[in-house]
Amino acid sequence: MKKLLALVAVACVAICSTFAAGAQIEGSWVDSKWNGKWTLGADTDGNFAVTLSNAKTGKVIYTFTEKNIDGGEFKWDAGLDGVSVTFSCKRTLRTYKFTKGLSLNTDLTLDIDPQWKQSDYHVEMKMVGSDTNVKAPEVKTPKVEVNTPSVTADESGVNVNF
Repeated sequence: MKKLLALVAVACVAICSTFAAGAQIEGSWVDSKWNGKWTLGADTDGNFAVTLSNAKTGKVIYTFTEKNIDGGEFKWDAGLDGVSVTFSCKRTLRTYKFTKGLSLNTDLTLDIDPQWKQSDYHVEMKMVGSDTNVKAPEVKTPKVEVNTPSVTADESGVNVNF
């Protein structure tokens, strides 16, 4: 039984690794701790890039491409944690790792390892446009008054009043 479970685990990792070879994380996420917006996806040349911008102003702070990261390529991986992309940048003196978990939610985890200090930075980011707390606008219905006619009957006949 243990061998069977081990074989299933190895098969799952192999399938995830194969998936990771062609998988990419694309979209925009907001780092609420720092007010940064991270956009992962194709740049103007069609190559994968990671762009950090100010979430309030939209001003681009830095764009990471294969031309300006260490080793000249993004490192993609898949495992039990999900799909991740890792890269280092000499200019910023940091290593970045973005992980999209295997769950159905759109959250993205960002881990930054600054090369000059011990403590790392970790944040769970929400995808831009995926806020589940967005409420639909209230629809006001016009007030309709209904007048029910009153019907009375006496010896002279039936009377209907509105």
